[in-house]
This record gives sequence, structure tokens and C-alpha cells, in this order.
Amino acid sequence: MRFSQNLLGFSNSMPVFVFIAVLYVISQVAIAVILHPLNIFDVLLMQVTLSDTTIRAIVQRWMSEKLIERFVMHFYFDFVHPLLYGILLTLFMRKVFQRISFPQKWNFFLLLPWIAVMMDVFENCLHLYFVVNIENITRISAVISGLASIVKWSMIGVSAMSMGLLYSLHCICTAKNRSKNSKAD
Repeated sequence: MRFSQNLLGFSNSMPVFVFIAVLYVISQVAIAVILHPLNIFDVLLMQVTLSDTTIRAIVQRWMSEKLIERFVMHFYFDFVHPLLYGILLTLFMRKVFQRISFPQKWNFFLLLPWIAVMMDVFENCLHLYFVVNIENITRISAVISGLASIVKWSMIGVSAMSMGLLYSLHCICTAKNRSKNSKAD
């Protein structure tokens, strides 16, 4: 059976979607609670910076403030978290595609969340490497980490915004067609 026709075997299952959504929210809350003592701007800056100096300064500050353990601890959830949002985004996109009768030739867009997932996991690995090898953070590793994060956020944004736009356009067109049909009667 084709991936696009029966995504993960449960593309039309609302209980599965809700279950994964609840797991995602629990994971997101757990990550937020764990990272709460850290400056959220430092966490976000560490993700998107292309500067080895910036990453090193943030890691050193967390070490000196005895917060590095919190950062490391969040990875217990943050290696599962991307899988959850990957599944959710893909199921949501698939549902929108079905609802608006989107041509199957465009189903490759269902890969966008999984590109984000791969970049997120790769970024997490690099951040763990930075924590245990602070003296070996290089400009190249910082750029690779930052670009992975930027690609991740871009794929998540494109996935979510394009589905919102497609569905909105579908609703507008459907409403216009209903309006025309009711005037014709």
C-alpha cells in the first residue's frame, strides 16, 4: 500500500491523532519545565546561532551557574519530541490534503516534517557534543548546528503555514461556490 494512501496505517484515526497530540503537549510541557531556569533566549540563540563563540559562551555560563544539567536533562524528552511533532504535522497535512482533494503528485510535501525531525535530532546530537566537548566547538560545527536548526524551524513553519493557507483558500472557494449555487436556485 502506498505511503500517501495509508499514512502509518492510521491517517484517518482521530483517537490516534488526539493521543499523539496529548503526548506532544506533555513532552512540550516537560521540556519547558526542565528548561525554565535557563534563559529561554539563550536556548533559542544556541539553536540558531552560527557562532562558535556564542555557543561556547552560553555553555560556559550554564556551567558556571550549575544549569548545564538542566539543559542535558531536557534531551530525555527532546529526542522523542521531534517524532511526535513529525507524526502530528504529517497527519494534519494528510488530513488537509484529503479534505481539499489535493493532487497526489504533491504528496512529497508530507516529507517536510520529517526533514525537520532529522534536523532536530542532528541538532540535538551536536548540542550534546558541544556540552561535553566545549573546547572543541568549531566555527564549522556551530554553522552546521545553526543551519540544521534553521532548516528545522523553516520546515515546521512551511508545513504549518502552507496547510493553514491551503485550507483557508479551500474554505473561501467552497463558500463562494455555495453562494453562487444558492443564487442560481
